[in-house]
Amino acid sequence: TDSGTMTITQATATVTLAPASLTQVYDGAPKPASATTVPVGLTVDFTYDGLPAVPTDVGTYAVVGTVNDPNYIGSDSGTLTITKGTATVTLGSLNQAYDGAPKPATATTVPAGLTVDLTYDGSPVAPTDAGTYAVVGTINDINYVGSASGTLTITKAPATVTLTPASLTQVYDGAQKVAAATTVPAGLTVDFTYNGSATAPTSGGSYAVIATINDTNYQGTDSGTMTITKATATVTLTPASLSHVYNGTAKSAAATTVPAGLTVEFTYDGSPVAPTAAGTYAVVGTINDTNYQGTDSGTMTITQATATVTLAPASLNQVYDGAPKPASASTVPVGLTVDFTYDGRPAVPTAVGTYAVVGTV
Repeated sequence: TDSGTMTITQATATVTLAPASLTQVYDGAPKPASATTVPVGLTVDFTYDGLPAVPTDVGTYAVVGTVNDPNYIGSDSGTLTITKGTATVTLGSLNQAYDGAPKPATATTVPAGLTVDLTYDGSPVAPTDAGTYAVVGTINDINYVGSASGTLTITKAPATVTLTPASLTQVYDGAQKVAAATTVPAGLTVDFTYNGSATAPTSGGSYAVIATINDTNYQGTDSGTMTITKATATVTLTPASLSHVYNGTAKSAAATTVPAGLTVEFTYDGSPVAPTAAGTYAVVGTINDTNYQGTDSGTMTITQATATVTLAPASLNQVYDGAPKPASASTVPVGLTVDFTYDGRPAVPTAVGTYAVVGTV
C-alpha cells in the first residue's frame, strides 16, 4: 500500500466588468458595479476603493470584481465613475426697488434645498444701485449640477421734486434765467427744460418748465411755468414832434428810449392814426418790445397855417337897391370859407352907408 494527498486546484475563470455599470449618474441610490463570467453565472464579489460597501455619492472608485466559487478563481478591475445629477434651478426676486440696501436674487432647486451660488454681471456681490444685472445661479453641491440665468432689475425709487417759486418769476436783464428746484432726498441733480429745450431762456415771456431728476437711483419730475417779465424802459416824447403847423399832411410824434432804439407805438386821442387837422391831441407813446415796457404822454398841437384873404374890390362898392350887399373875397389857398363882419357885426348891410368889412378865414 501507499498513501498521499490529491489536490484539485481551482480553475481560472474570466471576469469582465460591465462597462455600463462603471459610468452612472447620481440619484441618491447606491451604484453597484456588475460583471459577466466565463463560465457563465459565477458569483462575483466587488470592492470599491477596497471596501465592500456600494458607493452612492459622486466620485471615482477603484472597483475589483473577484469570483467567489469553490471551483474557479478570477478577477477584473476598473474604475466606477458616478457623475453629478442634473438639478433644476429657478431664479426669483428679479424685480426690486432701490432703497440703498443690496438686492440679492433668490433661487429654488429641485431637489429642494441645494446650495446655489449667484453672480451679478460676473461678481458675487449683490448690487445696490438701480440698473439691470445679468444673474447666473449655479448649484454648488457634491452630487448635483445645474444653473439658470436671468436679469435682475432694480428700479429707481421715487423722489420728490419741487420747483422753487422765486425762480419762476424773474425780470428781464439780458441774462439767461435758470429755474431751481429742491429734492427729497436732498441734493439730487435736476435737469430742466424750457418749452422742451435744455437752454435757459433770456427773453421776456412765459415758458413751460419741466424739472426731471437725473440720478442713478431716484426718479421724479415737477412742472410749472416760468415768467420773465419785461424790464422798465424810459420813454421820452420829443418836444419838437409835439408842435406842428398845419400843411395838409399827417403829423407823427417821435420819442427816444433808454435803452436806445426800442420801438414806440403812438396813439392820438386814443387812435393810432396820426392827425392832419389843426388842433390839440393827447399823445401816448408806448414801447412795443419783447423785453421792455414803458410809456410817456403829452399833447401834440397842430397850429393853423396862415392863408391870404383878398376882399373883392367890386363887392366893396355897391348901389342901394333895398337888398343886402355882402362882400366877397378870394383866398390862397383857393376855396377857403371866409366869414365877414360889417362894423363888427355879421349882418349884411342893406342901407346906404360905409361899413368896415373884415373877412376872416
